[in-house]
Amino acid sequence: MTQRLPLLIALSCFVIALCFHTMALMNMAPIIVTSPILFVTILLNLHFMNTRKQFRGFK
Repeated sequence: MTQRLPLLIALSCFVIALCFHTMALMNMAPIIVTSPILFVTILLNLHFMNTRKQFRGFK
């Protein structure tokens, strides 16, 4: 459960950022603000998905 929590938070942030970006495409918000936010959330999602099952060596 603790490994999935950052991924769930990142996915919910992605959905919120996608809604804001859709509003920007309809000229309801500035697109220059929403585009970097969407980029950062996509970057965080990729980071959390790739580092989940990474080999960390023998203990």
